[in-house]
Amino acid sequence: MLKKGEIGFLAKFLALISILFLLLKTVQMGFLLEWIASWEYGALRFLNLPAILDGATIALPSVKIRIVPECSGLFMPILLAALLWSTKIEAGKRIRYMLIFTPLLFLFNLIRLFATIFTLAVAPGLFDLMHITLWFVDSAIVLLIWMDAQGIKITELLPASGKGKRYAK
Repeated sequence: MLKKGEIGFLAKFLALISILFLLLKTVQMGFLLEWIASWEYGALRFLNLPAILDGATIALPSVKIRIVPECSGLFMPILLAALLWSTKIEAGKRIRYMLIFTPLLFLFNLIRLFATIFTLAVAPGLFDLMHITLWFVDSAIVLLIWMDAQGIKITELLPASGKGKRYAK
């Protein structure tokens, strides 16, 4: 059974992530999506891979891929914000973490997106695996950042390390 604090966290988190995701889906960000697509296109062309850029769409020989808001690199900072503001963390620390990690998460997303598109261009059969794997890596990075903001060390979660204080029986 969930404890009162856990229910409060989940309620805050679900409300925040829903509101922020709705904003992500409704705010016009064509310029950003086109900029991301042009960066990805430039990286593909740098490697001499055939591609055509049309706005936020990159056409590869076998498929077209459109950069959508979920691919913009803004979802992971939204996830981080929802986690930080759902937890008892000092306001200044929340803001510092957002200011420091939002640009890093955005940069990581550009690399993740390129790796995914590159895989689609050279090994289409591995696209789904690459896409899902890198999304989980991205999410894990956000969770590690959130844990750090709370002062949780990963060794505290690992019973085999002998330091698994949080889950000791």
